[in-house]
Amino acid sequence: MADRWQTYPFEFRGGLITNLSPLQHGLQLPGSARVLRNFEPSIEGGYRRIDGFDKYDSAIVPAYGDARVHGSGQSGTTLIIANLMFSSLEGDTFTIAGVTGTYTIATGGVSYNAATNRATLTLTTSLASSPADKAAITFISGTGTIQGVAAWTGKVIAARNDSLYRSTGSGWTKISVPAYGTVLVNGAGQTGSSLAVDGLTGTIN
Repeated sequence: MADRWQTYPFEFRGGLITNLSPLQHGLQLPGSARVLRNFEPSIEGGYRRIDGFDKYDSAIVPAYGDARVHGSGQSGTTLIIANLMFSSLEGDTFTIAGVTGTYTIATGGVSYNAATNRATLTLTTSLASSPADKAAITFISGTGTIQGVAAWTGKVIAARNDSLYRSTGSGWTKISVPAYGTVLVNGAGQTGSSLAVDGLTGTIN
């Protein structure tokens, strides 16, 4: 006798269960889900289609730290930036506070100094004007996996490239701080605009 297809009805129920094999799902929990794409378990049983979502913050989570211009008076296609926790990459794009335009790092255009957390960039186009010292750099693209996201007291906190950032929906602010060791004043009676310290285990920018 020839084999014939047979069909059996079953209800979509059981919720999302990811620790069973497809065979176990079929035999033990028909109707349960191993993967849900654009669906979620419904509070009324079964599943419901996700209606959609809105971005909490349209800005990307910074990939390299709180990047800033290092030194005023820069012009042309060379730009020195500081406050980088990681090296930026060729092809990355960014904007500079107070300077018109979007800029792209040229191929082979990154010279990164990990000791000072600074990079000398070669750009594909010249700067429209000279940026101010410590002007904010906002990367539009970047690399590095976002390792975690959490909502807390009306804010969202995200972890990327060993740094923590906070957003209330309109841009990200770095909230993690670097570790410099146990820093102590080196000598009493210091005055004026300079201060000698010791105990540093990292470079202060």
